[in-house]
Amino acid sequence: MNSSPIVRLTNIVKTFKSPGGIVNALRDVSLEVRRGEVLGIVGPNGAGKSTLLRIIAGLIVPDGGEIVWSGYNKERRPIFIGSSERGFYYRLSGIDNLRFFLKLAGQEFDEDGGEFRSLVNRFELETVIGRRYQTYSTGERQRFALLYAILAKPSLFIIDEFTHSVDILSQSGLASLVREYVNENSGAIIATHQIGIVREACHRVAFINNGCIVAVGMPQEISRVYFKGDEFRLILDGTTADVTDIENVEIIGIEKVGGRAIVDVRFEGGLPELIMTV
Repeated sequence: MNSSPIVRLTNIVKTFKSPGGIVNALRDVSLEVRRGEVLGIVGPNGAGKSTLLRIIAGLIVPDGGEIVWSGYNKERRPIFIGSSERGFYYRLSGIDNLRFFLKLAGQEFDEDGGEFRSLVNRFELETVIGRRYQTYSTGERQRFALLYAILAKPSLFIIDEFTHSVDILSQSGLASLVREYVNENSGAIIATHQIGIVREACHRVAFINNGCIVAVGMPQEISRVYFKGDEFRLILDGTTADVTDIENVEIIGIEKVGGRAIVDVRFEGGLPELIMTV
């Protein structure tokens, strides 16, 4: 892995006004995303994850600090993928959206090529790619956004909780796909609540709380220190959706075998409580 940074943030500060007063969203945040790496951003709700990623993407202007890009290339600009599925033309088909936006990004698009067809199949979009974007489900729109991002070959994938509407069986695969397409000239930064995605896809992880970077380390180190609870393995015959809805459950890993899902979880309650909840 090339350890030189794609982007370096130094002492980033951001405040917002609210009815209750001033909110310190980010407090002197210093961080870098290196070439060839996937950096995970984890932390509780309201910790500053989305604000941080939107500042990196240029969607929000910080109140203080410095952001330095290394070797910025307008044809390989960073791409932000958020939890909102907006950003494409509703009345155009998926394929027409790709033609338009990839041309805008200065990228060649071989819609008959093997890479494109393989990606469409991997994202399970083969039945909808020719349909109007407005007919896509939320999960299809988010998978489509990631498909576009990969084809656009950005310098940095900036992904903010985009898997929240994607089935948990697909989340690990999508995260791994991002890691697969990160190379020596690109990187990715992913904000997520899913510790399984962190372990599966990330090279390093930053834990943020109350607008401050508390720790940066390897996925195993961060998950051991900052994600509390006991670990269990569940073998489920049906959908895994119910597991993701349980409070205080963190998905560590997931594997589909036949018609069953083997799900490794971390749960703050004991085993009897987990069994009763499931």
